[in-house]
Amino acid sequence: MNKKILLVLTDGFPYGGGEPWLEDEQHYWHGFDRIYVAPIQLPQNTKVGVHRKLATGIKILMPVATNKIARYKALLRYGIWRHDLRQELFMLLKTGRLNQARVRSALGLVADSWLQASSILRQLHQDGLSTNDEVVCYAYWMYKPAYTAVLLSEAIPMASCVTRCHGYDIYEERNVMSYLSMRTSIFSCMQKIFCICKQGRNYLREHYQFDYTKIAIAHLGSNDYGVQNYQRKKNSFNIVSCSNLIPVKRVHLIADGVKLFANRQPYVKVQWTHYGAGELREEIWERAVNNSPQNLSVKFAGALPHEELLKRMSSSKGTDIFINSSSYEGVPVSIMEALSMGIPALASDVGGISELIHDSRNGYLLNADLTAEEIATVLERIYLLPDEQYMSLRAGAREVWQMAWNAAANYQAFADGLTAI
Repeated sequence: MNKKILLVLTDGFPYGGGEPWLEDEQHYWHGFDRIYVAPIQLPQNTKVGVHRKLATGIKILMPVATNKIARYKALLRYGIWRHDLRQELFMLLKTGRLNQARVRSALGLVADSWLQASSILRQLHQDGLSTNDEVVCYAYWMYKPAYTAVLLSEAIPMASCVTRCHGYDIYEERNVMSYLSMRTSIFSCMQKIFCICKQGRNYLREHYQFDYTKIAIAHLGSNDYGVQNYQRKKNSFNIVSCSNLIPVKRVHLIADGVKLFANRQPYVKVQWTHYGAGELREEIWERAVNNSPQNLSVKFAGALPHEELLKRMSSSKGTDIFINSSSYEGVPVSIMEALSMGIPALASDVGGISELIHDSRNGYLLNADLTAEEIATVLERIYLLPDEQYMSLRAGAREVWQMAWNAAANYQAFADGLTAI
């Protein structure tokens, strides 16, 4: 009897801590006789066999270890003969982008993907794959997992391919070389390309030539953690932020903006709590507490386990605003989670954030090149809102989340689409 198989190609999930959205999405996959998850690589310092819990019935296909010698052999045996690789190198030459680093990137992608595809195919055959089985190759990222899916589709007679794309795997300028390898092959092989936000879709349309009917929007989402039992207090204002303490997150601007706001409202008890850790922790802490006004309390809670973080946020009765100051983003799940709890959000207008925050309905958008002064001004504006208007913001936060960012609805719709392929 022919089987219908779902093969999910990930960067590292279920190993390591990356791709947390898959922890929820995996529970919605249905309509397949077998489901496999195939991480393309093991994250550093990860022990084989120790992984996050998989939904019942999902099997892991282990990645093969690679090194320089294995890559060279793969290229000599297979890679250099590929027509799409020669086309890629010619395209780089024709567009004046050919250099050693980009050639190395293209060769490395082909070699690594071939090694992983060969290993995955071998494991599938060992588990009973037949030539008449239908296999849906679902790449979670439109880079190495997607090109591995391309190679698998060439070896599996009844294979079809789809890919999600998020951030680094869409925007070339976010990469050191301003280059993403083998785009043409990936685009041509995919039945569907699922962007997590409209901005990603628009970027693909503007920068590449291929059949745009393949592109669809498939939002991620967050679970329902319940609306906060919120009580507004006249002379207090509690601000929460959550991100790694690294340069791209610009948390130092939050520190400066919160201090300005507290100085302007000296009779307001201002509390700023930040969740997350990173290389700039000490620097930003010193910036926040040095010459801090007496009415400002700062707490750096560190990097908590995800469930613990959500438990703290959902049980709080006094989070007035959630703030994000990143210089670039995809569609931050942290903002989705805040909105699900009825917490309005304040964030820089970058990436897909404008699809989350509808200005004056569930929060406020800041300029992409925001300043501490702008943060302080908008915080003061929110604090001074009449109760009716502020509570309308909180109701809007929950409504927008329910309408577009509810994980249960979004993942169910996406899973139904996979089954229908």
